[in-house]
Amino acid sequence: MKKKLFSKSEMKELEKNPNVLSVTEKVITYHPDFKVKAVLENIKGESPARIFMDHGFDLNIIGK
Repeated sequence: MKKKLFSKSEMKELEKNPNVLSVTEKVITYHPDFKVKAVLENIKGESPARIFMDHGFDLNIIGK
């Protein structure tokens, strides 16, 4: 499986999200508070795609 590389414009868009600490062309580092929220929402039955969309992420950039 080929790993997605983020373009400079995608990186800038991701960096605008308060749930993101940093972005490189290969890695998104998420805020610890977001990680906890995401896990708790997933335990409650929310799908990962819905969690990311609800927290301002564009699935066309980060993938499904």
